[in-house]
Amino acid sequence: MKQRQQWVWGTLFLCVFLAIFNEVLLSPFYPQFFRKVFGVEELSYTGYYIFVCRLTVVLCAPVWGMLARRFEVKHLLYIGQAGTAVMTALMATATSSQQFLVYTIVLLLFKSSYLLVYPLIIQLAGKDERATVAGTYQAVFHGAIVTATIAGAWMVNLDAPLFLFYWIALADVFQLGLCLYLLRGVSTRQQKVDVPPENQPSSDNSWEFIVAIGMVILTFHLANNLVRPYFTEYVTAATPFNSSLLTSSILFLIPSIMAIAALPYIRTACRPERLNTIYPLGLCLVMVSLYLQGQTQQVWVLVLARVVYGFCFAVTQAALELQLFGKSQDNRLHFNYSLATSFANVGHLAAPLMASGLVSTQSLAAPFFAAAAICGFNSVFAQFAIFRRSYPKKAEGSGSTSGTLSLRCPELVEGSKCSPTGQGRQGRFYPHSYLFPQRILVMEHLKILNHALQPERWQSVSRTLLAKMLSEFMYEEIILPEAITENDGHTFDPPSPPYQGGNQSTPTRKVLYHLSLPEGIAYRFEAKHRLFNSYRVIPESIQRGQGGDWLPASNPFQFVLDFHSAVGMTAETAAHLIKELSNTLLADAHIHADKENQDTDLLTLDYAHLEGEMEGHPWITFNKGRIGFGYDDYLHHAPERKQPVTLAWIAVRHDRAQFHAVEGLDYSTLMQEELGEETLTEFNNALNAKNVNSSNYYFLPVHEWQWQTIIIPLFAGELATGVMIYLGRGKDYYLPQQSIRTFANISHPQKRHVKLPLSILNTLVYRGLPGERTVAAPQVTEWVKSICDRDSFLNNECRLILPGEIASINYDHPYYTQLPSAPYQYKEMLGCLWRESVVAYVEADERPITLAALLHIDGNGQPFVSGLVTQSGLSLEAWLERLFNTILPPLLHYLYRYGVVFSPHGENTILVLKNSIPHRLAMKDFVDDVNISRHPLPELDSLPQHLKAVLLSEPPEGLCQFIFAGLFICHHRYLSDLLEIHHNYPERHFWTQVRQSILNYQRRFPELQERFELFNLLAPQFTKLCLNRNRLLTYGYADDGNRPHASAFGKVSNALYEVGEQPALSLQ
Repeated sequence: MKQRQQWVWGTLFLCVFLAIFNEVLLSPFYPQFFRKVFGVEELSYTGYYIFVCRLTVVLCAPVWGMLARRFEVKHLLYIGQAGTAVMTALMATATSSQQFLVYTIVLLLFKSSYLLVYPLIIQLAGKDERATVAGTYQAVFHGAIVTATIAGAWMVNLDAPLFLFYWIALADVFQLGLCLYLLRGVSTRQQKVDVPPENQPSSDNSWEFIVAIGMVILTFHLANNLVRPYFTEYVTAATPFNSSLLTSSILFLIPSIMAIAALPYIRTACRPERLNTIYPLGLCLVMVSLYLQGQTQQVWVLVLARVVYGFCFAVTQAALELQLFGKSQDNRLHFNYSLATSFANVGHLAAPLMASGLVSTQSLAAPFFAAAAICGFNSVFAQFAIFRRSYPKKAEGSGSTSGTLSLRCPELVEGSKCSPTGQGRQGRFYPHSYLFPQRILVMEHLKILNHALQPERWQSVSRTLLAKMLSEFMYEEIILPEAITENDGHTFDPPSPPYQGGNQSTPTRKVLYHLSLPEGIAYRFEAKHRLFNSYRVIPESIQRGQGGDWLPASNPFQFVLDFHSAVGMTAETAAHLIKELSNTLLADAHIHADKENQDTDLLTLDYAHLEGEMEGHPWITFNKGRIGFGYDDYLHHAPERKQPVTLAWIAVRHDRAQFHAVEGLDYSTLMQEELGEETLTEFNNALNAKNVNSSNYYFLPVHEWQWQTIIIPLFAGELATGVMIYLGRGKDYYLPQQSIRTFANISHPQKRHVKLPLSILNTLVYRGLPGERTVAAPQVTEWVKSICDRDSFLNNECRLILPGEIASINYDHPYYTQLPSAPYQYKEMLGCLWRESVVAYVEADERPITLAALLHIDGNGQPFVSGLVTQSGLSLEAWLERLFNTILPPLLHYLYRYGVVFSPHGENTILVLKNSIPHRLAMKDFVDDVNISRHPLPELDSLPQHLKAVLLSEPPEGLCQFIFAGLFICHHRYLSDLLEIHHNYPERHFWTQVRQSILNYQRRFPELQERFELFNLLAPQFTKLCLNRNRLLTYGYADDGNRPHASAFGKVSNALYEVGEQPALSLQ
């Protein structure tokens, strides 16, 4: 994969080289070219031609930048390359200078798209490689200039110079073909969020930033180009030198040669934190070298000045470009760069005019002195405008909350969001924040809150949640409404496009249900009865009645008050449930608001960013309860807020913590790979400052909320005695995934995910890390992977991906561990799991997505899965067949042959797509969710005894439940419903396809017949597992010593058995 990436970079840099080569090829020789080919003698025509060309680029560059915000960059590049090739070939046929000029203008209209290449390489490279890319770009840029200058002199001397344009067109076609091949599996659409909020301007402030850096770029290029037009004349005509044309050409090219030589220095020196030092220092040396070039009387001084000038100019230009990219949001990289290029071209246009005036009124040396003066002005202005000044992101209704002040940041935390100096996160000074820090917080948050909490939006999300509660409570038999009448007429369903697969679904038949509750209160609503004893309640049909009056109902809190006593729910549980439902609704309102303003195509998002679009557990009604979070916490830590964060790190002493890793990975290697040498040095220095030996400590990341809320108050003794020491923050940025406590690295997507304890109550449990499982995780990973490695079907045919938990650190609280019956949340407070990233396993043309994404519906009401099917070119039926044949065989093989199951719900299951078609499967979360058969099986003999004590075991039906309830009930049940609503896809046919996939596997492995009967997924009924009943009636909010498990209540009919008894008609 690394080799392919290098090929992609090489191809894109080849595009840069050819673009610059073609542009510069005739630049020094235009007068001779126009004279020889078209008989144009007027030297002014050359100036006119160059001016028109520059003006065309100035006007076209921003257009391509705007297009890059809406379309994939590679597609725009293909168009630009194809148009460039055609127009270059046409230029070879030009019969007059006017025709040549027209062809050139159209050529530049297409060729301006090449300006997208540089920011594209920056986008693909990642932050750590940006200096390398910038240095390489300078080397390629100036290498093209040197090569083109030499080739241009040769070209002008050809008998038919125009003929060479055919060869140039052929080169354009070649690079188009190369790009089509190498970029076919690379996503080049700009992500909506990638750069951390504190380092990027908001859309409101971007124009202020662009104008500021644009003026710096304009004057920078004005200074550089001011000395170019008359340099050879200065060197050949000035009395001290009287150089030959050859010597002057060599002197002219020295800066370009030095720019190439500067590549190693740029790669190592141009780090983000050093740009504000490198840029003014470099420009200072440029000023001195310019002054010397205009002042000196000796050739060796001129040569030395040109060397310094070329080297320093390349470094400062790279620093300026890196500052532009570093301060730009990823979804504005190309647009900002195209605008910056327009400013640069204004400098290019103004330079010859200004130089001409200086030479005519002063002397040939005057442009050097003027350029030096402009560099001095540029240095001062740049320091104020783009290096020292910040551009904080304003809080919008659906935007980031960076720039807000947190009221709970201890001064112990470096880089915390609040500051005792009256500065916000971005460094902007708020004088009144000394006295009124809370007012800043409230003002920032109110903008977001007011946007989300609109009356119509609140009613909409409330009605949807109430319908979900009725549907799921009916499924779990918490409520038992009475079916009154069938309703074959009026429907509240949105219209569905007709399914094009043949036999259609039967017409939607809805039943009117009536739920009687105490005190004369009743609810009635329409619902569709579905397979698995499930129901789809129509939100718009819900009514609440009392005293004979019926009114539309949309209030889930009132429903809790109405029904809780009737079902045996305690008042205490009802009170806590209202809190969880309220948190859930608040989050839903924000999600709804964000969807309205969404301008990102979800089909192009990578794995980590797509996770932020998910909306929570489809089955659990209180799926975003997050008890323990305040509103500030929600805005900063909820996955749907999509806020990139760096992780805080602490040091914990060896004698109090435990480190474990898979074979071949030691602690020092892990830290080197996760933190890097620079951060490790900083952390070691922090320990040295405390006069402790760093070799006696493990470095451990912690969640910011956990640090502030749990670690500081409950581990204060360890902090006081130096057993635990705060170190600082890492440099990589992460996005929280749906589990909230797991973070995906977005600075380096191939690096490991980090799973941290977070002591909030969400869905059914506190989200800590159980110590015993944390310790055992790496060994469990080795065992689970060893099964796949030895099994040809899993490893070679399915090519199953198993991103494992390869390292862990556990830290037990010194006192709670001595209380056997203490609530489990106090035994899971501190530790870390490092899990491999699925991105490290997939190939360039593969794309991993969470299975939960198939249930997502965008702001326009379009299912995500519909877009995938359309892109794939398959029919929906064929696409689903690929889906089931991708997911089920590996899961069934682990179950039937080895007595092992994963928990394949939407979050744990990763679908790997190729050309938008299901291609292979990845499964994660082993130590928490892998279960083994309690029924003795010889294949489990290889499992070490101490791991058997850690992994949960289940009888045969219990083991089947992980696929039956975890995949079929918890995911496929909702997918089939979605497809029936939006595509009129027959529910029975959906489950017939699932059943057929199971039967296909069983026919493949007839020797496992006994296991098929032991683990019978096609049984008529299963015990019904209930996730909502668990909270409402079984456990409530008890703070016990053990984690709660899903409640079992009654039986559920198995749709896989039903469709086998009564097969669905074929769609063919």
